[in-house]
Amino acid sequence: MNDFLNNVAIIKEFLSNGVFLAVVMFCGIYFSIRMIFPQFRLIKQSFKAMVDTSDSKDGISPFQAFATALGSRVGVGNIAGIASAISIGGPGAIFWIWVFGFFASGLAIAESIAGQIYKIKDKDEYLGGPAFYIEHLFGGAKFSKVLAFIYAVIGVVGIGLFLAGVQSNTVVDSIVGGFNTDKIITIIVTALCVAVIIWGGIKRIGKFEGVFTPIKCFAYLFLAIFTIGYFHENIIPAFVTIFNSAFSLNAIFGGLAYQAIMMGIRRGIFSTDVGYGAGAAFSAVARTDHPVKQGLLQSLSILISTLIICTLSALILMTSDAFAVFNPGDGTSYIYFGQNAVSSAAGATWIQAGLNSVPILNGWAPKLIACLIAIFAAGTIIGYYYLAENNLRYIMRKIMPRAEKKFKVDSQGLKTKTKWIVNDKIVVNALKIIFLAGMIFSTFISPDAVWDFADIGLAVLCWINLFCLIIMSPKIIKVINDYSRDLRKGITPKFDPADYGFEDTTGAWK
Repeated sequence: MNDFLNNVAIIKEFLSNGVFLAVVMFCGIYFSIRMIFPQFRLIKQSFKAMVDTSDSKDGISPFQAFATALGSRVGVGNIAGIASAISIGGPGAIFWIWVFGFFASGLAIAESIAGQIYKIKDKDEYLGGPAFYIEHLFGGAKFSKVLAFIYAVIGVVGIGLFLAGVQSNTVVDSIVGGFNTDKIITIIVTALCVAVIIWGGIKRIGKFEGVFTPIKCFAYLFLAIFTIGYFHENIIPAFVTIFNSAFSLNAIFGGLAYQAIMMGIRRGIFSTDVGYGAGAAFSAVARTDHPVKQGLLQSLSILISTLIICTLSALILMTSDAFAVFNPGDGTSYIYFGQNAVSSAAGATWIQAGLNSVPILNGWAPKLIACLIAIFAAGTIIGYYYLAENNLRYIMRKIMPRAEKKFKVDSQGLKTKTKWIVNDKIVVNALKIIFLAGMIFSTFISPDAVWDFADIGLAVLCWINLFCLIIMSPKIIKVINDYSRDLRKGITPKFDPADYGFEDTTGAWK
């Protein structure tokens, strides 16, 4: 068994090595340049699109889609992940998270435009995402359909089972550690809360995240500003240290420039969910009159995740001097150990130490962070569930006839033809049960192996998705160029799929 797990770890490292990180970064830079930096150039339109809360019987509102994506992206990686990045790459890793976040927001726009172009209408909902646009590559060739099907299968297993399991483990550990509750009762209550949300479908998920995400973000914002404000004299030195460390100018952390870049990109991917198409799936379910609008919202959610939430976590650690940096030579000794740092694995306990250094928060920090991590991780779990269901519904559309059983009986009363079906509600409900069972089961096993399987799945999804986006880039760039041209002319941009060689057979754009 150990040999098997070791081989899994080797495969993970092979698929998500430095070349992989470079490819993700390249795609972000490529789309940002080709689209002339829409994440900055069209920021005004991003905020206009965000405040669109109008309801519709078809799909969810643009704001709900934005909140669902932001709720999925703002998770444990924005808190515990930042401590881990600093512990290995030094404070300079934060600068590279900013850089990656900026370019990743351009990649998110490209993903979302593709997801919106090829979305379909299914009853009173919209479906879309990488699998739905991958199948249209090369004129809908068989290779494209097979690739889309492979993507969807990996998406169900890798995201729905493994990633959700790791996040549920985090929720339970946080609550049990902060409030000393019973582990079994905690995970059962957590699973029941998640069940109430996901059983209502994407509309209930969208409504929940539309209310829930702003609350959790503002709660963390308030707590972070309170802590940073207490150590306000250390704010400017913290930024100076970040910039100096990023460019090897700091006497202590200057030798960690390479680790800073690598950790910055790694944690950037984890905190943005960019590359494997999550944003494309979230944006496709929204009702909108132009694909670019949803792309801009996905871009905005990434900028909030990296430039605001991640920065706040870093400043909590640095202004309170509650961080440490490991020696890259052995990974156990320290080249720096802050005055309020704690000797533990890099993670949420470091943030707790930072909060504890504020007198009024002393003693409350473990409970506050436990609640925040549980809330953040819960939002991510719900987002992961929708991604899994989205891919499952793609699979069902390909292998399960959507009609009632029809029997053709010959003169002797024998069945000569049977058209079979498995009701899609039954299959989706089965996924929900398996998803919740996986949440419960994962809390009783080590998360390391689960993380390795999840990382392999995400890496494969990224390789497939990025390859397809590059192939589709001319069409994506034409869509955003046409949108920008209409804005310059003072015309309200409208989208017609026929203008881009796509037949809207399900009425998603009517």
